[in-house]
Amino acid sequence: MSGVALVTGGGRGLGRAFALALAQAGMRVAVAARTREQIDETAALLGGGGLAVQADVTDQTAVSRMVARVEADLGPVELLVNNAGAGPPFGPRGKPIRRIGGARWRSISKAHCFARTPCCPGWWSAAAAASST
Repeated sequence: MSGVALVTGGGRGLGRAFALALAQAGMRVAVAARTREQIDETAALLGGGGLAVQADVTDQTAVSRMVARVEADLGPVELLVNNAGAGPPFGPRGKPIRRIGGARWRSISKAHCFARTPCCPGWWSAAAAASST
């Protein structure tokens, strides 16, 4: 497998696992998240083919800059792992949902419900351009 993959929410957890697996399979991988330290750590684990891009994927302008940076540094994005999310852990090890305040709940909902949409147009335009060459 070769090409460029972009993993949103790539700083930890499943995003980091996806990024590492894609790099191991031979792809050049960009990881994006709001937390700089986490994506820098993941990019270091990826080796020379890794790129860390700090971005808020709920913001279309930030997504456009993210895609442009990845394409400039690694080439056209061929695979998007739209993994970004937010929020504390729920359940036995985390805070019960009923105890999360309104502002935090809106932030979590924005990340989980709307973060997928801004990434797709940037990826589709990159994929369309790549397939036409």
